[in-house]
Amino acid sequence: MGNPQQRLTFGTSMILLLLAYVYLAILSIPYALMLIPDEAAPLVVEMGNNSSGFFGFVLSLFGVLLTWKASYPVIVTGLGLLLMFLLSIVLHGCSCT
Repeated sequence: MGNPQQRLTFGTSMILLLLAYVYLAILSIPYALMLIPDEAAPLVVEMGNNSSGFFGFVLSLFGVLLTWKASYPVIVTGLGLLLMFLLSIVLHGCSCT
């Protein structure tokens, strides 16, 4: 029979590697939102305004989320925990099929 990983082609292995990084990036957003202090919001918004493309968009969006965290810390932290929990359940459920 052999090792099942040896049956995967190079392209499939690269797709699985990319999906692992996407999974890590998605789950790190609510975690980072809970850890980064809300005082960093102006800096993140400024960095987002100075950057362009996808990275600038992500920084701008993260700055908005940090601004919301400064205004409503309990709600945003609770939503971050709930989002992290739901993403873990949904993505784990998808991997078990």
